[in-house]
Amino acid sequence: MPPIDWKKSPSELVARFDAALPEHPGIVKKPMFGYSCGFVGGNMFCGLFQDRVLVRLGRHAAGELVAAGRAEPFMPAPGRTMREYVLVPGADANDTDKLAKWLVQALAYGLTVAPKTPAAKSGVRRKRGT
Repeated sequence: MPPIDWKKSPSELVARFDAALPEHPGIVKKPMFGYSCGFVGGNMFCGLFQDRVLVRLGRHAAGELVAAGRAEPFMPAPGRTMREYVLVPGADANDTDKLAKWLVQALAYGLTVAPKTPAAKSGVRRKRGT
């Protein structure tokens, strides 16, 4: 399978995303696949992907927005739809106030998702007799 050619997010979009990210003590901003993303409870609720903004709203809300033509499904690779996520429409992503509303909605959903528990670290296994 050939490597996927993902493009870096434009600096203006990164700045707008940072400005629109809600203030909440549980939010952690970190990269996912090289793109800036927001996490709460260890779960991603929003982020950048190339020149777009994605938000996690849950399957039902995401499906309704896609069906109504108000958002596009998020597919990081062809045929790989992430059903809880949608891409914020370009006009809304280009307006900090409108983008902030999408991110607040995504945070609200993210806070309802069960927090991830850290995986137990496994020790190094050694072969017997060596």
